[in-house]
Amino acid sequence: MPCSRCLELTKVQINANLKYIFSLKPSREDNEEDDLDRDMQEDLIILETWDEKIDLIPLIWETLLSGLPAVELCSKECKGLCPNCGENLNKATCNCKKEEGDPRFDILRPFIEKEK
Repeated sequence: MPCSRCLELTKVQINANLKYIFSLKPSREDNEEDDLDRDMQEDLIILETWDEKIDLIPLIWETLLSGLPAVELCSKECKGLCPNCGENLNKATCNCKKEEGDPRFDILRPFIEKEK
C-alpha cells in the first residue's frame, strides 16, 4: 500500500476478523431468524441446501478491505512530496522557491505587517 504522503510502498498489517454464519433456509414453521440478534443476522448466510457451493472470495475480500487503514504512512516523520516539483523530500531536497501564502491574499499583507 502506498504512503499517503510520499507514495512509497509500505507494508501494512491488516487486523480483521472473519466471522460468518452459514445456515440452511429455515422452514416456514420454524423461523429462526427472528430469534437471532441483528449483529448475527448481518453475518448470516442462508443456504438452500448443504450441497450448495459457497464462494468465500467476496466475503474474504470485504473483510480485508474493511481492515485496511484509511491513511497509511511510511513513517511518522514522512516529509511527503514537494508540491511544486514532486520530489520525495525524504530522499532529497528540492530547489523550488518556497511560496509564502496564497497570492490572492497579497493585498492583505500590508495589514499583517502593520500589526507586527
